[in-house]
Amino acid sequence: MEWLYVLMPIAGVKIFWPGLIILGVGVGVIGGFFGMGGAWMVTPGLNILGFPMAFAIGTDIAHMAGKSLISTMRHGKFGNVDYKLGCIMIVGTVAGFEIGAQMVMWTMSITSSAVS
Repeated sequence: MEWLYVLMPIAGVKIFWPGLIILGVGVGVIGGFFGMGGAWMVTPGLNILGFPMAFAIGTDIAHMAGKSLISTMRHGKFGNVDYKLGCIMIVGTVAGFEIGAQMVMWTMSITSSAVS
């Protein structure tokens, strides 16, 4: 049953690919029903499937960035984007991402030193 697993070389893990499809469909259906993003489900879902938490977070952020860029371009064509507000929010978002990433790495170092 090796064919049911795919190697994720950057994360260094083998993942059950049908689980990824089920996660994607589940997040899509729930997001469609409730009209909200599924990031709060994708990150723990990837972690449950075997991704290390740092890789799950980074993968989810990259996924959200792509969707956000396409959506912004689409809404911008209709004049629905306040670019000044968007630039201000980008500064806060980048700072928040960096603080959050540092906190994740800090907690990982604490837990790994506590285990050993």
